Amino acid sequence: MTTYGKSIDVSEGQTQQGVRFSALVGAVAVTVGQPLKYDGTTAGSVVPSAATSDYIVGVAATAGSTGDTIEVLGNGCRVRVPYTLTINTKVGVSAGALVDYSTGTCVGITETSATLASIVRIQIQV
Repeated sequence: MTTYGKSIDVSEGQTQQGVRFSALVGAVAVTVGQPLKYDGTTAGSVVPSAATSDYIVGVAATAGSTGDTIEVLGNGCRVRVPYTLTINTKVGVSAGALVDYSTGTCVGITETSATLASIVRIQIQV
């Protein structure tokens, strides 16, 4: 049975589709809702993304320190993120956070807008 992190909108529960995987936290700690990229030094590990040019692999569903195993929500998943975003808008990355998209990699699209609790459908495009 699959269990889901608290950051996931549980209204869809286990019928939700999407890519989920576990990864080790690399050199930088991860907080819930952060966009993630693969760490370039340790195979299979992830770190927060800070640049619009990064290739995003998902959004952190759980938090962790270096060496911890966390859950990553990838393409097709819904996740409640701790950011203010505009409804029905593309989502991008800036300074380690998800923001209304302006340049770089499109991470997904918002399904709702709410101060500090937007729901994003992750649609990673490389």
